[in-house]
Amino acid sequence: MTLTKKTKKILLIAVPAAVVVIGAAVLAAVLLRPNPQPAWHLQNISEFNGTGETEYTVANGLESNAELPQPMPFYSFTPPEGYTQVVNAQETANRFSTQYYDQYQDSNREIISLTQQPAYVTWTYTDEGTFQEVQFGDTLVVCRMGEEDSTAIWIHGQTLLTLFVTQPLTENQLLELVSRVDYENLCQPIYSSWEFRPGRYLEAVIDDVLQTKDVPYQIAGNPQLPEQLQYYGFASAPQGLALDGRRTDLNSKDGLRMEFYTGEQASLCVCSTMVGQQVFGDIHGKDLNDRSLVQEITVQGNQGWYH
Repeated sequence: MTLTKKTKKILLIAVPAAVVVIGAAVLAAVLLRPNPQPAWHLQNISEFNGTGETEYTVANGLESNAELPQPMPFYSFTPPEGYTQVVNAQETANRFSTQYYDQYQDSNREIISLTQQPAYVTWTYTDEGTFQEVQFGDTLVVCRMGEEDSTAIWIHGQTLLTLFVTQPLTENQLLELVSRVDYENLCQPIYSSWEFRPGRYLEAVIDDVLQTKDVPYQIAGNPQLPEQLQYYGFASAPQGLALDGRRTDLNSKDGLRMEFYTGEQASLCVCSTMVGQQVFGDIHGKDLNDRSLVQEITVQGNQGWYH
């Protein structure tokens, strides 16, 4: 246990023989004092959930409305040899990002993923396996050893980190992966231009069952955000419609603003956002293969799509 300068000074004063008894008493009090939990820490609440399952939460964590730094720190990770990155959060990160997810895969399709998010007090985690709390340097790491996969969870600063592996690992193997996270050399966003990506309708036979999946039309890319965000909407409600509500969410990676209009004959939503996302989420699968239903247009000199 590391003693503070004040405690050391007290002990040095207490060393002379005349006060040996007092010095021993002071030393005993210091050594026997309980080690206080940090302000934020992972807490096992299994005995309170009434389910018998192992469950963890963040004690004294961030409230949901807490003001977050912009951007949130994005810690780097060096995967073991043989792993290739298949999901790179740098390609979508911007100053409003509140979560980062990276995924790595080897030739055997084994996966390592790392999620970084604010340490909210509302966060909970439960899973099957053997849980072990390990003091790893100054950090308390919760290791879960499952029969088929493994997890390590810990807090650094205001960030909750979750490392998941699709293999059964030992406690030491998990901690070796945890040690590969670099808190000094932060990741930076990788910027790219906007790009339209057509939707598609996928069919596949898995275990003799035909499964389908709609992949929506999307806007991809990660352009650098301007210092002053600009949102667009109607100066006044279109004829026959009335403004029904407005939602603005600036403290998010979406930088989202939406206006809702309703009328007797129609309803209308105007969405202005700062990152790529699906733009035609309501197109049915059967329409995705009919390109005549989605036409490329030009709006005031800008590329666009019309459905």
